[in-house]
Amino acid sequence: MTSTAFDAAAHPRTPAGVSAGGQFSIKTRSEADLVLDRADLYADHTPPIGGDDHVAFITPDGATRLAHAAAERTGWPLVAVASSGSPEGPVHVGVRTPSGQILDISGLSNESTWVARWGHRVSDDNGKAVIVDAPDVDREQAGAISDARAGEVADLLLAEHGDAARADVPPVNDADDTTFTGGYCHRLAQALHERTGWPQVVIADGPNGVVGWVHAGVRTPSGQILDVRGLHSEDDWAEEWGSTVDAYGHDMPEEAGYDGDDVWVYPADQFDWTPEKGWGEPDGGHDESTEKRAAQVADLLIAEHRADAEQSGA
Repeated sequence: MTSTAFDAAAHPRTPAGVSAGGQFSIKTRSEADLVLDRADLYADHTPPIGGDDHVAFITPDGATRLAHAAAERTGWPLVAVASSGSPEGPVHVGVRTPSGQILDISGLSNESTWVARWGHRVSDDNGKAVIVDAPDVDREQAGAISDARAGEVADLLLAEHGDAARADVPPVNDADDTTFTGGYCHRLAQALHERTGWPQVVIADGPNGVVGWVHAGVRTPSGQILDVRGLHSEDDWAEEWGSTVDAYGHDMPEEAGYDGDDVWVYPADQFDWTPEKGWGEPDGGHDESTEKRAAQVADLLIAEHRADAEQSGA
């Protein structure tokens, strides 16, 4: 057999490359921007909050474990919703943040929203729902949630809400929307009025109506209405809240004489909103935390909307 030397010129080599999508590329790996190391696909990760987790952390056991995990990471004190008749028996646990809000599986809540959310667990025969300090509340017997998972969820909550939780004045959030559209809109309207002098207004079926007022705000110099959700034209505000008046009105007996045509925006003083009568304060009053948060939200809203609110004819 006759041997011959390999002729490199007769067999040119292609540059080193990588295979992608079934096609061969002569680009180098760096040029192709491909990473062949697939280890990251199998790395441990923390799944997001939701589904089964959310259900588990609204149970007494899950909420308590989550509160302890948050407290261990931050030093924030444990608080609980409990009955005024037996405050030593909490029905739900969270932590109080430096901003004064409460952190639990639902995120950040102001006190009014938090106690309203969990107060249904308090028996009517045992007093009303209140928020109490709970430094000694213990984890209950092991349930579906481990302390390890409680720690992971606490880390997720702190990553999402930590800045607002530590803020001197936290931004307006969903909990504020719930509070100041669900029972304390009059306190926010009063706080806005005190700071600006803008007149308070309500959506109602008229001073002689059978429903009365259902929501409050202030009328700005632009003619728009300002409430916790920002600025609204009078028409839009009446349309948004008029349906609530109608809902009450149509539930009344026919002889009550409800007239939906009277649903509109009225000056609040036509409904006896005076200092002597508590500026529209319903029975039951409000607590100090609600008053404080109404003042903060009023300042935030004015800072955000004053320029547009003061444009005449806007």
